[in-house]
Amino acid sequence: MEFRLNNKIDCSIFDVLGKTEPEQTKGLGYLIAKSPNAMKALLKLIDSQKLYKKNYIVDCEATQNTVYSDNYKKRADIIIRFYDENKQPIKAIIIEAKSAALYGYKKAEEQVKLYCIDFDILKEFKENVIKATLTTIKSYTEYDDVLQITWADLINSLYKSAEIIVEESFEKNLITDYINYINKINGNMNFYDKEVLSIPAGETGEIVKTTFIYACLDKKGQSNSRANSHPLYLTFRAGGNQCGRMEMLYKVKEIIKINYNDQEKIDRISSIYFDFKKRIEPWIDHAKKKNNKNIDRWVFILDKDNSIKLPNPVEYFDKTVGINGNKRGNDYILLKDMLSEAEYINGNKIVKLPKR
Repeated sequence: MEFRLNNKIDCSIFDVLGKTEPEQTKGLGYLIAKSPNAMKALLKLIDSQKLYKKNYIVDCEATQNTVYSDNYKKRADIIIRFYDENKQPIKAIIIEAKSAALYGYKKAEEQVKLYCIDFDILKEFKENVIKATLTTIKSYTEYDDVLQITWADLINSLYKSAEIIVEESFEKNLITDYINYINKINGNMNFYDKEVLSIPAGETGEIVKTTFIYACLDKKGQSNSRANSHPLYLTFRAGGNQCGRMEMLYKVKEIIKINYNDQEKIDRISSIYFDFKKRIEPWIDHAKKKNNKNIDRWVFILDKDNSIKLPNPVEYFDKTVGINGNKRGNDYILLKDMLSEAEYINGNKIVKLPKR
């Protein structure tokens, strides 16, 4: 059996819903209501696995008239209410989501905190309400009581939950269908979209070597495309006499957006990545030299322990890609090409990138 929708193959009930944010969260609500393993996968991210075997109600698109006007309703993406065997309230979870197709998080924390106050169905839970957001990146705002979950975290947890179901079943297929549905939305929800993102870097390449951080301006064009491509690894093309040479694959741990003037946010990130404040200082100094400190930036936090020193340097040899074989701007390279067999060129053992 195969179900097709609008001439597209391998569709499911989730594709019937649509692709907007409300459809994504309604699909998630249906999934966790029908699949105990999917619910368990979500609760692992919330650290409330004790709720796994309790009775629960999943509300999607729950609405509540506000105190300001009955004509204006607030809409909560997902509310999950847990009860004991005597139907007494135990705990509730309210989740505010932003589309998996949008690389952002704006207003999610403010909304979930406000909804927690306004919704009548949450009042019986008193202080036992977990507030969570589901976005593509974490915001590291001042809201300590809001749990931040990324779509990548969720999909990863769902993958693991599907793997433990050995035999084909409705539940396994349902989880797989939802994963595929989210992965197809603008291609944004793979663990990574590009294997290796190659960036030209002179002075900044040297800063990366000592800080295991890379920062670029938040602006339209190549800077935003670097963040939006969700690369698995970064590599940097040297300038000068080493023009175009790449020697290191830096594993991307997390991508965040910050302003160097936002000391409170830097402190919050440092509470998670304990040395972040020290590591970001050279980048702040670099921005001062360029006189553009007040601009928002994408910051790639790189994983020192899982980065790879390439066994052989990698270079371009197709002169059509740019001056001296160094392509201008971003380039996306397959991992297998970075790690393929080396050739002796001018006495040096170098991996020669294939023509594309």
